[in-house]
Amino acid sequence: MSENLLIDLCEPYLLDLIGLLCECMRRVGESVSEIAKDSGYDLTDEVIVQIDSLDYLQKAEVLATAANHVKAIAQRDREI
Repeated sequence: MSENLLIDLCEPYLLDLIGLLCECMRRVGESVSEIAKDSGYDLTDEVIVQIDSLDYLQKAEVLATAANHVKAIAQRDREI
């Protein structure tokens, strides 16, 4: 799954995606589903499975892309 598709799946929950990715990178080696459950992130099982299939670098790339999307949304909202 491409990082953009993962971002699209999480569009309404980008901050949850960012939080989960940060937590996964901090807690390397732990189950993504356990981290998501422990942290209370509101993401679908499909997203969690996709995140679990990513290596550390891929998680960092998705994290950067998600952060850029949030930044773009914030800039757009500021202009309105």
